[in-house]
Amino acid sequence: MECFIKPTLPIHLSQKSVARGCRRSSRHYQVSKNLRTRVHAVYDGYSNPYSEQEPEPTADVPFNSGAGNGVGSAAEPNTVIDASVKKVPLSDLKLDLFGMASSVNRGLAASPSVREQILALIEQIERENPTPCPTYSDLLLGEWRLVFTNALDVLSLGLLAPIALVSEVYQNIENSDQNDFSVTNVVNLEPAIAPVSNSFFGRTMGALYVSAAGTRRNDTRIDIVFKGVQFKPMSIAGLELPGALSTPSIAIGSPRGYIETTFLDEDIRILRAPRSNVFVLQRVGS
Repeated sequence: MECFIKPTLPIHLSQKSVARGCRRSSRHYQVSKNLRTRVHAVYDGYSNPYSEQEPEPTADVPFNSGAGNGVGSAAEPNTVIDASVKKVPLSDLKLDLFGMASSVNRGLAASPSVREQILALIEQIERENPTPCPTYSDLLLGEWRLVFTNALDVLSLGLLAPIALVSEVYQNIENSDQNDFSVTNVVNLEPAIAPVSNSFFGRTMGALYVSAAGTRRNDTRIDIVFKGVQFKPMSIAGLELPGALSTPSIAIGSPRGYIETTFLDEDIRILRAPRSNVFVLQRVGS
């Protein structure tokens, strides 16, 4: 008896069909082998991103090197955005303004370039105005001292230097009615020799008063009508003079203008007037 039974082919398969299937399987194995060989060849040249080996260094390419082709063109070439730039506090801006204005004698000694720098600083401060309706605010009232101006009618006072020096310039503004104001500009004048004479003989000073009436136009503007000019001697050689020695007020017609308050807080007031004139004033006593 045979221990093993020799397997037989199914009835529907012939020896010839079996041989044909074997040849096909052999070709399939050869193709698969060739494909695996190629895959291994490609993989051998591939740098595995998860391997511990560091990649070869490459040259830095700007993000926007593809500008114009839709790739990495979100920023203009050489654009630098400094995230460390911070907003300058208003208190610092005001200190800078005081320092620059003092260095140019309120604008009387300012060069064109320095004047432009100061005007740019003023615009920064104006953007921080905490009083949107200054003509209705009590902060507007009181005595203010001129810190800086570019107005020629004030700067031209520097032409008096051979005979007189401009000491201080003030503006007093008070309510005279519900919508009306009384405005007085005061220019203190001293003799040209005051820096020397004041030390030996005492102070000699006079004041030029320019009076005007103001009417509220809107939240920020007051229309001005000038009334007259008056000179008042205040002291001679340290001796104060009575107000009775004042000269009569001289009428100057009725020239008109306006003052528009663009910044107002407890200690600073910024005005704009016709012909692009700008005035910066500090509250007296602040």
